[in-house]
Amino acid sequence: MIRPDELGADLAQTLAVVMSAKLDAYKAEYRTMVASKLVEVRDGYGRGGPEWKALDEVLKRIGAAPRNPG
Repeated sequence: MIRPDELGADLAQTLAVVMSAKLDAYKAEYRTMVASKLVEVRDGYGRGGPEWKALDEVLKRIGAAPRNPG
């Protein structure tokens, strides 16, 4: 294991930037997967029903582009 005092400041900053970028990529991928699953579930309910409306509202809140089923 590398101890923090063994890293130079430039290398530590570079590692922090790389790890932050990887974390952001994982977050985006996870958000896309969740939104996709929510759309599938929402589309299984009748349009205009309470479940459909609730799921559609969640999709809007997380910034997923709503689509019209069928």
